Amino acid sequence: METFRQVREGMRIDFNVPIPTRDGTPVMANIYHPEEEGVYPVIFNYGIYGKDLHYMDGYTNWYERLKNHGPGFFTDTSGIHHCWEVLDPEKWCRWGYIIARIDSRGTGQTPGYMHPYCKKESEDIYDAIEWFAAQPWCNGKVGMSGTSYHAVHMWTASSYQPPHLAAMVAWEGHSDIYRDAFRHGGILSQFYNHWYTRQPVRVQYGRGDKGFKSRVTGQNVAGGSDLSEEELQANRSYYGTEIASPDNVLITDFHRQTMPDLTKIQAPFIAMVNWSGQGLHLRGSIEAYVKASSEHKHMYSLVGPHGDLYFADWGVNLQKKFFDNYLRGDNSGWKGMPKVQLRTVRPGQPMFTPIEDAPGRYRDEAEFPLARTQYTKFYLDCANYGISKEVPSAKGKLTYRGFSEGVTFLSQPAEEEFEFTGYIKGKVFVSSETTDADLFLTVRLFGPGMKETVLWGSNCQNVPITIGWQRASHRKQDPKLTTEERPFLTHDELWPLKPGEIVEMDVEVLPGTMIVPKGYRLGLTISGQDHRYTGWKKPAHQIPVVDDPERIDGIGPFIHNDPQDRPAEIFDCNVTLHFDDDKRPYLLLPVIPKK
Repeated sequence: METFRQVREGMRIDFNVPIPTRDGTPVMANIYHPEEEGVYPVIFNYGIYGKDLHYMDGYTNWYERLKNHGPGFFTDTSGIHHCWEVLDPEKWCRWGYIIARIDSRGTGQTPGYMHPYCKKESEDIYDAIEWFAAQPWCNGKVGMSGTSYHAVHMWTASSYQPPHLAAMVAWEGHSDIYRDAFRHGGILSQFYNHWYTRQPVRVQYGRGDKGFKSRVTGQNVAGGSDLSEEELQANRSYYGTEIASPDNVLITDFHRQTMPDLTKIQAPFIAMVNWSGQGLHLRGSIEAYVKASSEHKHMYSLVGPHGDLYFADWGVNLQKKFFDNYLRGDNSGWKGMPKVQLRTVRPGQPMFTPIEDAPGRYRDEAEFPLARTQYTKFYLDCANYGISKEVPSAKGKLTYRGFSEGVTFLSQPAEEEFEFTGYIKGKVFVSSETTDADLFLTVRLFGPGMKETVLWGSNCQNVPITIGWQRASHRKQDPKLTTEERPFLTHDELWPLKPGEIVEMDVEVLPGTMIVPKGYRLGLTISGQDHRYTGWKKPAHQIPVVDDPERIDGIGPFIHNDPQDRPAEIFDCNVTLHFDDDKRPYLLLPVIPKK
């Protein structure tokens, strides 16, 4: 596809500009310039979803939902350039920025072999940053912005320390592809298997007339040639198969190529954390913020559907203040902005609320984890299935079948309100009648009448407060990175169980936040299968968060039921929790005293 220019919607747009990379393979970019010629900072993204695919054409349900959840997304713009998970160039060019979108290798207009999350993609980003900075129309300041896939590669590329990367907004992007995404606690997540065929494969380079058409140019979104299905298959990885391969059960080079050394990140950034983004981006967004070496790093949080606030006025205005400061030297809007801004969550509050619509629900902090955290043990009692700060005296054991709802422990109604925010851990003593067991820990909250509090999740409308997963054979911890409040698993060797042997396990539960009102009960479910929420039925007219037949209400598409990874003869077995004087299981919560 040749490079060509259009002047429209107040922009000078160069389509399919080849950006050179270190191995000689160009990647194709659309570059949106302000109408008035000049020298400007550049903000770009590099992704696998097709730079020319209109949001509505690729993600109809999500786009329709933005009419209600993305206030500002449809104002001051024609909307013709709306695209999945990236900035609207019409607005940003008007503000004096150059916006660029790059098709990753093998997708959209970029030829090549399609292989998500490979090292070449991160190297391409580095090369693109330096290419943009050298152009006569760039002021030498280059930024990045994007959600999910676009954010994930920012962590890796920025760890290579490209000299001209001046700022980035990584909105809900995981940073540890093994622990955050592929294998939760060692258990295979099937999300990426479905994601690959339902999203990237649809815009693989070479689909030509068989694929989507650009609403802007009328040309093919995915290359100009019509490759046969056999040719397309030969030119892409079998990604789901690679993830599930027995060779990749432990951490290998397959994972390491996009597992960055976060301590090497020095560029200013915002890490956007979604407390209800369980199963993909929550853990890694926090991990990147905590470990990065940047002197100008910020962590902001929200609750709600994936990416919606990125497009809303709140998210756009936040980014504009940030980029104005670091790319243009104008700190008038960014001066005094906090290092950390936490979205607090309370039962009964609307979950999806930007800061201007939620007075008192956002709190500025100086750090994360919060220095004043009081890590508090809530013990599990086998006698009454209770949860209490008091150490129980009962001894015994509780047994459940692996593929069942397991057992649920419940506290008495809280005598006074309290908040927990931060890292969470479950301590259990467990045995199995086979050589392994999968533990699923679900933190729950129940109000009057035992009505359960759920969050509007990033990919499901009814997620619990938080979840943790762990396979018993993956329980080996890294002593250098493990803390009292947070185990860090090595995933470098298997420790099979001996049938009937009792082992101590520290289960990393995803970070969470909740204000527990007086009279509410804390719950913890321990089982051997994915959590299912059955307390709500979606009205027929309501637009779903995820258009995915494989989703489970309560966890969305982040399911763990691959029969090869979880054979019934091993995991649908009797699992026993043990309670004794030297075996007191508990849930460790990060209780936050009021300032």
